[in-house]
Amino acid sequence: MAITGVVPAAGLGTRLQPLTFTTPKHLIPLLGRAVIEYPLRLLQSLGVEKTIVVIGYRGSEVREYLSSRGYRVGYAVQEKPLGIAHAVYTAIEALDPGDEPLVVALGDNILLDDIRPHFERFLEDYDAYLFLARVEDPSRYGVAVIRDGRLRDVIEKPRKPPSSYAVVGVYMFRDARLVERYYRELRPSSRGEYEITDLIRIYLRRHRVGYAIVEKWVDVGTPEDLIRAARMLLDSIEGPVVKGRVEGELLTDRVVVEE
Repeated sequence: MAITGVVPAAGLGTRLQPLTFTTPKHLIPLLGRAVIEYPLRLLQSLGVEKTIVVIGYRGSEVREYLSSRGYRVGYAVQEKPLGIAHAVYTAIEALDPGDEPLVVALGDNILLDDIRPHFERFLEDYDAYLFLARVEDPSRYGVAVIRDGRLRDVIEKPRKPPSSYAVVGVYMFRDARLVERYYRELRPSSRGEYEITDLIRIYLRRHRVGYAIVEKWVDVGTPEDLIRAARMLLDSIEGPVVKGRVEGELLTDRVVVEE
């Protein structure tokens, strides 16, 4: 089965200024890789062979970097920052995936949990699939409403969050044509954006939507998030990784030494 991947990477990264004055946030390095490489590698782990990256701010730099690293992806340009749902729609228009399943992985999200079993479950039983993670400040994210073990609703950046579960920036949809159709029903939010949570709410009313809880996830939106992401990535290393020769030192715990 052919599966299409979409990586939205057009954001301005205003909360990461001044770093993003000179570097797109998706190219900020974390443990030797740009942030955007982590969602691309996630899609590769799911067997996604065809991926389109949605670029905008400093998009030529994103394109040049990924080309230099050997990534074979397509590109679509989001001219204005009109939201994640609009970025996905822009990718669909550029790629025309037909009725193929669509996996969206935000270009500034790092998810280290093994989601392959959930991906298989999605393909077998659901029309859409989400991932949730418990966070300290849910008001920064789309927040899940769960009752009786079922996902009932998602609310974008609520002042009074109904739960502590944020919607992770990885979304799965069985039929790209339905995503395109439902996008046309959306209206801009108070922020002037086409929200992915509004698209998900349509699915919740009309289709089977599954979800799973994950633990190793960071949305890299602030300097503090960069530090959290670096710590999470280091914690994923089981032991010292040394490239080259080291003399006169004792290596313990988690460390990466390049040549």
